[in-house]
This record gives sequence, structure tokens and C-alpha cells, in this order.
Amino acid sequence: MKIVTITSTFDAVDVAQARTCLKAAQSDALDSDECLKYEVYWDDNGKIFIIHMWKTEEAFNAYRTSETFGQTIERLKPLMTSPPESLSWNVPDLDGTA
Repeated sequence: MKIVTITSTFDAVDVAQARTCLKAAQSDALDSDECLKYEVYWDDNGKIFIIHMWKTEEAFNAYRTSETFGQTIERLKPLMTSPPESLSWNVPDLDGTA
């Protein structure tokens, strides 16, 4: 399983627009049988935290090259006040499978 976290910072006035964009991306990602989770959280200081969980690294990489991902980045990048921070892990499921 591939787990990815992303933290992005926006001006407070841009958080609603960023959330709207991410809601559309979330819906598209979750339409895939390969996406196990796509959750978006935010605080009052302009930080947005995203967690993705995918069945495989290949599935996540396919998403990263998708039109949806490209459009999301294109819309969000100009709103960000600093580069996003991302972490990822390849981990086994509880039953020990990748």
C-alpha cells in the first residue's frame, strides 16, 4: 500500500478556493478502485493537509500522471504561499501484503 501526505499553506482568503479544488480531485481519485482513501483537513491558519492511500505505488504513480492531478496542481500552485511538503511510505496491509 502507498500512503502519501501533503501539507500546503495558503493565504486564509484562498483556503475555500483550494478546498473546492481538492474536493473535485478527491471525488475523481475515489472513483478509482485503486484509491483507498483521500482525505483533506485544514486549520484556521491556511494549512491544508491531504492524506492519500493507494493499493499500490503503481496506482499512485498513474494518478500522479493523470489529467485530474495535473489540473489540480495547476489550480493550487498559484494559491500556495510556500512549496508543499510531501512524505510517502510503501507499507504492508495488516495481513502483511504490500
